[in-house]
Amino acid sequence: MVAAGGLPIRRGGRYGGAMRYPLSAAATLLLALSTTAIAQQAEDGELVLATPESLGVTPEQFAKMGFAKGAMIRRETSKSRRSFGYIEFGEAVEQPQTPPATRDVAPGAVLAQQQVRIEQRRWRVAAPIAIGAPFNTILEAETRFLHLTDAADGSRPCARNVPYKPYTPAQDAAGNIFPVICLHGRDADGRYRTARFLPYYPARAQPRDVAIAPVELEPIAPGVVDPHFPALIAIRRLRVVKLDADGMQISVERMVKQTSAAAPLDVKGLPDTAFHTLGTHRIPLRSGAATTIDGLTLTLRQHGSVWEVESTGALAPWGQVDANRTELIFGDEVFGPVPE
Repeated sequence: MVAAGGLPIRRGGRYGGAMRYPLSAAATLLLALSTTAIAQQAEDGELVLATPESLGVTPEQFAKMGFAKGAMIRRETSKSRRSFGYIEFGEAVEQPQTPPATRDVAPGAVLAQQQVRIEQRRWRVAAPIAIGAPFNTILEAETRFLHLTDAADGSRPCARNVPYKPYTPAQDAAGNIFPVICLHGRDADGRYRTARFLPYYPARAQPRDVAIAPVELEPIAPGVVDPHFPALIAIRRLRVVKLDADGMQISVERMVKQTSAAAPLDVKGLPDTAFHTLGTHRIPLRSGAATTIDGLTLTLRQHGSVWEVESTGALAPWGQVDANRTELIFGDEVFGPVPE
């Protein structure tokens, strides 16, 4: 199963059909290329005129991007895209929302809800990083880094460009472009001493290592809002979908969404279609009838013509990150790994 943006989703260890979720595994890479690079590499990507339509943004968002009139961009395609590694995630943080002990029930009522917040492993650098020949470039102070991992280079921090903001990647004398810069050579003091430039086209150029003055990165604390790194919020809820003479039907639903807010995501304004149904439970319409869903017991009580639900216990912890920090596990669903 593959989500929008290339995020694989597995259920029970098998891939299913396509589903769409509001997740962007990696922002479209917008490269401001030199004439030499465009002439040499045009056949490998998709060169398009920079417009709101070609970028999938509103005219207002496009105006803020600062493109010159007639600017061309290289937009990634399924054929041209290469992965520079898989994103590493931090710990899953449960944001519990305790349901009331009792409440009236009616179709649409949410009986319980929990949120899990997961952020990427992210860092910042306080001072500029000067990088010498052959690229002669500078990573500015406050440059953000995220941790990527793959079989070739292992786990390492890589500079993160502002999503959807065009930038000029490093180029060598032959016009090969190197859009990603990672730090290597970490010693016992925790500082990095090598900048590795990763080529966009591995068939044409090899990674290039450049020695740098020792660099120490500062972690960005969990919960700190940073537009470079939107957090992933997964929500599970129990919702009444039907109440009739046969009983009360409860739907177990979940959604996954990105957010730049620090507070728990408010889903009150979202349509029910934004949620995916994981399963249903039915309680007979009888006072005292009960069901237990993953640690939470719901018991029906009748008071005259009014039906209420008593809640005892709590939903068990739901989300977690695997040992490699590249996959997100929610029950029997596995999301990832996410290529950058």
